[in-house]
Amino acid sequence: MSAATLAIVLAFVGIVGTYLTNMYLARRQERLARVNQQLSEFYGPLLAALSANGQVFDAWRLHVRPDGRSMGPRADPRA
Repeated sequence: MSAATLAIVLAFVGIVGTYLTNMYLARRQERLARVNQQLSEFYGPLLAALSANGQVFDAWRLHVRPDGRSMGPRADPRA
């Protein structure tokens, strides 16, 4: 095999290798973007719900007697 032929084969292998690596990285980026989108769509509303729940609990805690009993209606209507 002559040096010119070897250089052409190595260049071709390099081009193919670069192409395959770029395709792999592009697919990986697409999967990562999809997972990030799914996480933001799930955790965004979850964070809002938890924040609202925390605010409601803080407001409720202001209306509890020191002994822990609620100042509202009885929890058990049979009692």
